[in-house]
Amino acid sequence: MTNTQPFFTTNLPGYFGGKAASGTMHKIINLIPKHQFFISGFLGNCAIMRYKQPAKYNIGMDISPQVIEAWESCLKNNHHLQVGQRNFITTDLEPYGKETMCYLDPPYLLETRTSRNRYEYELNEKEHEYLLQKIRLLTCNVAISCYDNPLYKMMLYDWDKIHFTSQTRGGPRQETLYFNYDRPEPHELHDPRFLGADFRAREKSTRRIKTILGKIDRLTPEEQARIKEHLSTLKF
Repeated sequence: MTNTQPFFTTNLPGYFGGKAASGTMHKIINLIPKHQFFISGFLGNCAIMRYKQPAKYNIGMDISPQVIEAWESCLKNNHHLQVGQRNFITTDLEPYGKETMCYLDPPYLLETRTSRNRYEYELNEKEHEYLLQKIRLLTCNVAISCYDNPLYKMMLYDWDKIHFTSQTRGGPRQETLYFNYDRPEPHELHDPRFLGADFRAREKSTRRIKTILGKIDRLTPEEQARIKEHLSTLKF
């Protein structure tokens, strides 16, 4: 019943450090509030952009021309997605408000990584500092992924954050997501399809909803109308 296929597909292979690992993208999507505009500032193969319900307008930027070329294949079938070869750190952003969600998954600080793999375009510590200075000035909702470290703890000291275990190619690692807004309630989420602490919880919820919908389908049109009327009076 729940669509788990990506809304956007690219020709990129799986990224090391990507967020498509089991449970990882779900944790992040479950903390994204409702929005009209979505910005992915370090696009890569962004699993969050690909799997969450699309916003009305979606913007992806990446410094790599290869990344942008792969994503441009999406533009043929979707007019609400714009991608461009830009460096998020040096790009002037419009004064987006709370209707905008900006998600960032930059190359993590080298000192926090155990893998020897390297991106074509890395960020040094000074660039990370510039990045954090920039996002602190943004007026929209912002979330940024990292392996927690002293620099982020110091510069994002007043942001909320969660820790969770992610399965990487090198084994389990503790991911951190910092965000500058209050944790949304389930009814405030942009995409509630992945609610649940883990895969089993999500599957159990899906089965229960499917059972209820099946019972509703067997009701008469008059009975369905009464249920619809009752649901309209409830506060979600």
